[in-house]
Amino acid sequence: MKRLIFTIAFVLTSCAPRAIAGPNKSLATDINNILQDTILRTATVSIKVIDLKDSSVVYEKNPKRLLLPASNGKIFTAVTSLYYLGPWFKTHTNFYTDSAGNLYIKGFGDMGFTYKDMLFAADIIKRKLPEPPKCIYVDASYFDSLEIGQGWMWDDLQYYYSSRISALGVNENIVTIYVRPRDAYGLRPEVTTFPPSNFFDIVNNAITVGDSDSLKLSVNVKTIHDTVKIFVDGQIPRNSPAKRFFRSYDMPDIFFGYHMGELLNGGSFNGCVRETTITPESNLDTLLVLPSAPLSELVRQMMKWSSNYKAECILKLTAAEIMGTPGTTRNGLTLVKHVLDEAGVDTTKFRLVDGSGLSRYDLVSADIITKLLMLAYNKFSVAPEFIASLPIGGKDGSLRKRFTEDSTVFVRAKTGTMTSVSSLSGYMITKSGRRLVFSIIINNFIGSPKLAKHIEDRIVERLRQL
Repeated sequence: MKRLIFTIAFVLTSCAPRAIAGPNKSLATDINNILQDTILRTATVSIKVIDLKDSSVVYEKNPKRLLLPASNGKIFTAVTSLYYLGPWFKTHTNFYTDSAGNLYIKGFGDMGFTYKDMLFAADIIKRKLPEPPKCIYVDASYFDSLEIGQGWMWDDLQYYYSSRISALGVNENIVTIYVRPRDAYGLRPEVTTFPPSNFFDIVNNAITVGDSDSLKLSVNVKTIHDTVKIFVDGQIPRNSPAKRFFRSYDMPDIFFGYHMGELLNGGSFNGCVRETTITPESNLDTLLVLPSAPLSELVRQMMKWSSNYKAECILKLTAAEIMGTPGTTRNGLTLVKHVLDEAGVDTTKFRLVDGSGLSRYDLVSADIITKLLMLAYNKFSVAPEFIASLPIGGKDGSLRKRFTEDSTVFVRAKTGTMTSVSSLSGYMITKSGRRLVFSIIINNFIGSPKLAKHIEDRIVERLRQL
């Protein structure tokens, strides 16, 4: 009986949050009390807080528990890409022509290529070609052909946060769809897209209804027989403002070539777009090499606004540059593991399958994330640009509406959000000047992610008092 009592006591003690001696003892009590919130009744948490001055543990609870990180997975991609490629690395998009006047476009993974860049390229090409090209050949072979990540949810694939991964794309391969009511009851609303293109086949089944009727619109994008169709259904009140929807679409490299053809032909295009592989032996004349923004800027955009597309492309781009083409997620994650080895992480004790954290197969812990954050903080070639890429509490990015009551910048951290998943990891400075690295991961809660984020904020605000 005594042995049984001892065993139970040992198990309960080993599962409890680590008791920190000295002045942090009251901190542990306060954070443990915060974690008693009813939103966490069904939840699992992994938390670790470390003092950057001496690497001492300030607080921890289940620090090695493997959980879904959501967009905290982007931390691994950001650090690894800066580690291997450096902040000033640039990729590019190349435009060529042949003796027959055809246009060739090869993408090298510029995930920051915008519609403005496309207009600029079209203007240059118009000046260099005597007449519009008869056919456009596109090459996205710098990356492999897998356009979605392992473990991405099938019912999320049409939404902007699941846009297709491609070495050749524009505006993160997202189409914006506008639905505007007509002036009269019963008429079809006006449906337009940006970029404006006949590449998209719009099937408009919606109607304009009376001012007092409710808004019931659905917009779905499906690929049927190699045609990207946009289905608009439901009703929109006559007095409603225009509604805007963001959707991903298949065949982004084909769209790139098709819309370039539209721009070069004054809006009309015969649709001759073909996939190819361009090599140095292709005997083509270079029309334009359009460089990307520096990697530091692309990482900043990825982290501030949590772009899944940029994260996946940056991981494959790093793999292509370091391990050879085509760039693959698998090779990119091999490089992530090399960085984690240097950070002192046992790379057999976690799982990452994508570069953005969108996958439901990813499993990491607060301990792993804090070790990576410490490596980034202490590595001069990475630290300035990486820390600057993190959202600033109360100021910008995905933290612009959090920690707004304190006018002082005291926290820079990456957020993460999925159904029943919330995370926050980064750096902060306390009121006494202590610099901390922290990671908070919360899984399996029932309710709005806003409630879990409120828990994260309360923990950070309590740490702020140290």
